[in-house]
Amino acid sequence: QSQQSQQSQQQLAIEHYYSALQYDESDVTVWFNLGLLGLQTNNYSVARLGFESVISLDNSHILAKIKLAQTLYLCSDLNTALNLVNQILEIQPNNNLIINLKTQILREFENIDFESY
Repeated sequence: QSQQSQQSQQQLAIEHYYSALQYDESDVTVWFNLGLLGLQTNNYSVARLGFESVISLDNSHILAKIKLAQTLYLCSDLNTALNLVNQILEIQPNNNLIINLKTQILREFENIDFESY
């Protein structure tokens, strides 16, 4: 399967999720799957929208929070990512994935040259 046809199938899938949401925008599963697809395709604005929508519908959806934290990190929205990571660690203090993500975020902050701002 060519990369181009895979990309067009992924784009078609994103469009189908949006169509489904027109019928029921409260469907957490569709929003979550849209977020996952956005993450898989490096379409971080779609990923962020999907995961943020899940959380607004179900604030206890820990997996959506984890995926959103990863997405925010990939978007270089480090402050928001760090805040979310800290929230997750309050609920799951031994989550190694999130502990590692926090370490990566803090390293990024150390590497920022604040004089260039």
